[in-house]
Amino acid sequence: MVIALVLMGCSRANERSTSKVIDGWRRGDVAIIESTAAEFFESQVLEVSPGKLKVQRTQGGDSLLVGAGDAYRIAMVSPHSASDAWAICQLRTHEWAACRVSRSGPSINGEGTTASSDPSWVYDVIDAHGNEHQLKGAGVVIEPTGLTAMNIQRRFEQSLRRANFERSFREAGKVRRPSGWQPAPRRLVLASRQGQWFGAVVVEVDDNRAVVRWDGQKEVTDLPKEDVAPQPPACGQAVRGDRALRRPTGHGAAWAQVVVMAVDGADVTVEDVDRVRTTIQLRDICPFGSPNSPPPAK
Repeated sequence: MVIALVLMGCSRANERSTSKVIDGWRRGDVAIIESTAAEFFESQVLEVSPGKLKVQRTQGGDSLLVGAGDAYRIAMVSPHSASDAWAICQLRTHEWAACRVSRSGPSINGEGTTASSDPSWVYDVIDAHGNEHQLKGAGVVIEPTGLTAMNIQRRFEQSLRRANFERSFREAGKVRRPSGWQPAPRRLVLASRQGQWFGAVVVEVDDNRAVVRWDGQKEVTDLPKEDVAPQPPACGQAVRGDRALRRPTGHGAAWAQVVVMAVDGADVTVEDVDRVRTTIQLRDICPFGSPNSPPPAK
């Protein structure tokens, strides 16, 4: 009996210790965590210790230990976010993302109210992919720290650069084909699948279509001929400014999109979407567009 009472006392003492407030946090609080730069997830606090939180993702997964400096509270008082302010936004239930506030203020029916906890307060926001959202009420927008705001700004700049990079390839057209080139059985080709280009070999052809077998696979696919192009060197010589595909190092991997920055004899310097430059052999890239077309605008 005495042992049981002692154990019960210890259990209650432990319960009290885990529920105490440390650095403003207590067990059971909802915390929005910046897991990596400008990436966020919603969680519940399981344990608190000086400078650290043990949290469990709201949408499931293993518990993890995070720095208290990477955790944000959901404010029940909406911030007066200025136009073009960086923020952390609840775009869907339990889902938080980097965003930019384009406008905040009362809705038509809530004209004259203050932000506080008024459910009529509205935020027009844009996510890092350029999608627009309208968020309403308190607790849907969090003001970031200066460091997180810098991370969000970089994320938007990276997304814009990637969008411009991908647009330039759409403007460049398809992989270059010499005049009169046609796929033929046993030819090595590039074939388009789900927006990417992969190495393949032609199995058979008819008037408008080609059956190809993908590199590293037994699978064959029937494709329109316009989705099939020659591999280097049959696709032609690349020049500075060309959009091109780079041969992968792994068998069966997609050919990467690159921009030709310089050509020096048999060597070519290319730049990828992350602005990483490498020098490779000219025979390992295949340019886009017609041979005499100007490069697309950057």
